Amino acid sequence: MQLYAIQCRAGLLLEWLVNTRTGKLLRGPLSEKPGLRVLYVTADGEYAVLKELEAREIDDSWKPPKQFASIIAKHPEEADPVPDSSQDYYRRGVENLYDVK
Repeated sequence: MQLYAIQCRAGLLLEWLVNTRTGKLLRGPLSEKPGLRVLYVTADGEYAVLKELEAREIDDSWKPPKQFASIIAKHPEEADPVPDSSQDYYRRGVENLYDVK
């Protein structure tokens, strides 16, 4: 299934050391990297995927990685269902940004 990027937010990607059994934070942040969180949704707004990507810092601004894609393909099991109350909003987002029929 195809998913379309409708939202992108820049921020820091933080790396922490966490006890995997207890979930307790042990140390960190160990690293801070510029990053992007991109929300991809299906054309009908029923499924979504949130991807975190490392950004490139160029001339005091953050750019997406060279391999950034505004449209991705995922197996349906890899996407999360969107609540009914948000589907129309996501569907309009895709329609406003892409020529989807």
